[in-house]
Amino acid sequence: MQSDEVCIEITGNEYPFQIFPPLPLGLFDSLYTPSKPLASYFELHGSWPQTVVHLRAGDNSADKRDGVDTASLDFLLHTLPANTFVITNNEKLHERFVAAGFKAYDAPRGQEHTSLSSDSATVLHAWRDWYTIFRAGVVLHTPSAFSESAVRASGAYSRRVQAYDKRAVGNLSAMLAPETWQLASA
Repeated sequence: MQSDEVCIEITGNEYPFQIFPPLPLGLFDSLYTPSKPLASYFELHGSWPQTVVHLRAGDNSADKRDGVDTASLDFLLHTLPANTFVITNNEKLHERFVAAGFKAYDAPRGQEHTSLSSDSATVLHAWRDWYTIFRAGVVLHTPSAFSESAVRASGAYSRRVQAYDKRAVGNLSAMLAPETWQLASA
């Protein structure tokens, strides 16, 4: 900040240049086991969901995320596989998907960034959501470093949900874009 530049632009939520160092698959599992308090938050009966969709709404009005507009959500409601597990930080999105028959954890409270919370239940909910994304085999998500970090740790197949395009005509893959981040070569 001691430069002679009049204006410096900083963009957050992404590692510099969107290139991440490789993380050996299995490393996280070898170092981490959920605590008993966290394990008590997993309400999954049987196995982990195979397909998880993470719909992250922005934390405030200035944070507009692609893929959570009305047309995109309607399209997802009608095209996602019925066994998709939904994770979201938005109570209204949660209610819409649960009403349509999708499985999900309990509804989120409020919509603040987890890093701003000192409430242990909020932090455990965030870890529960992250670990569920980590355990999935397929992850579809709106722009979110939260879900991307879980995918990088697990190696799951993932695609970023982009805004609905009328030309998609019932084709879910037309709404899915390759990841914007990439792994640096070893």
